[in-house]
Amino acid sequence: AMFDPAGSCCDDHQLEDSKKAENESDVDTPTQQPKEVKGTEISGKGRGKWIFVTHDILPDLGEQIIESLKQAGTQRLSLQTTMMDTNDNNSPITFKHEPPLLHIAASSLAAGKKLLHLVKSTCAMRESGLVVTDQRVTVEIRTTGTLLCLPLMVQSDTSLQPNEDYLMTLADMANKRM
Repeated sequence: AMFDPAGSCCDDHQLEDSKKAENESDVDTPTQQPKEVKGTEISGKGRGKWIFVTHDILPDLGEQIIESLKQAGTQRLSLQTTMMDTNDNNSPITFKHEPPLLHIAASSLAAGKKLLHLVKSTCAMRESGLVVTDQRVTVEIRTTGTLLCLPLMVQSDTSLQPNEDYLMTLADMANKRM
């Protein structure tokens, strides 16, 4: 996923569409194209947007990342030239690859604790934990060991930093970590 904090602020209609997209299933088949996410208020200041999101391993991920970055650069340039832009166009776009989160329902609290101990001690997934409710015991298995979070720069002439070769390598790494 890539987040552009300088992306145009979404209106209420776009925010509703974004929330609907989040609630729908994003993964039908491994070859499914990523959905376009229109806008979000996740930046903390009510501005910015996700410019690329997928939950799939994509053989053309690098090309899609590069194209999304170039489109974001073109949009930034367009907003800048029409003098409508009040956002900081020099802010980096954030590339994020977050590892999967696995939920397992345990048969009892003791079984959940045993599984959690194995996951943390043997698999080194220290961020894992238990969620205990009146109805069930759930073991959440997760790690930040495969997390990638990098700033990417798009210049006003839509040139990319780092270069396209690096972005292709980054995409391959993200696919392997899935």
